Amino acid sequence: MRAGLLSAVTLAVLLLSSSRLAGKVMPAPQSQPVPAAASQPAAPSAPASQPLTLYAVFRLTFTEEYDDLIADAAEDWHLDPFLFRALLDEESGRGKRLINPDSGAAGIPQFVHVGIQGLNRIRCLRLHQRIKCQLGDDEFTRAKAFIPEESIPAAAELLSHLMGRWGWRGVAHYNGNTHKWEFAKRVYRKARLYRLQSGLPPADHPRPRPPTPRPLVATS
Repeated sequence: MRAGLLSAVTLAVLLLSSSRLAGKVMPAPQSQPVPAAASQPAAPSAPASQPLTLYAVFRLTFTEEYDDLIADAAEDWHLDPFLFRALLDEESGRGKRLINPDSGAAGIPQFVHVGIQGLNRIRCLRLHQRIKCQLGDDEFTRAKAFIPEESIPAAAELLSHLMGRWGWRGVAHYNGNTHKWEFAKRVYRKARLYRLQSGLPPADHPRPRPPTPRPLVATS
């Protein structure tokens, strides 16, 4: 009798629990983010675009004969390529066989005897050889002045030395004649024009002018 009563009570409890569960809505399980696999590398970021160098802009703008030599020589000797091109154009118009009938200047850079001697002296000083300097194949000669592959880098080497010593006045000293300051003005004016053709702002070059003469000191 007692066992039958317990069974009836148990059955009633089960029925009551089922009716309560039937009236409730179970929430749907939330989706969890799937972690990325540890072995999967992150996507590389796109490299930032590098600005063009002065020499790259020059090469894109000027593609005439000898312009590659001018750009390479200017870059090797840390010169403004637009200024260097303007100097060579002003000297000779880049005529490789040109000889000045008055001064005997030869080639595209218009090397004279004094300029050739000065360039070889610079090379000797760079080798720390002041006396009995033997340059061998590196000696610059008048014959090499007519070879653009030799004369254009040599002109950049000489101009770099002059500008390192005299600053912007080195352009005038490169020419060396009595009208060297007018020559320097024309070179800087043409260099500004070349930069504008390349889409660059004109460089802030000073206006070339002769140095102020030193006052004479009276002696007794």
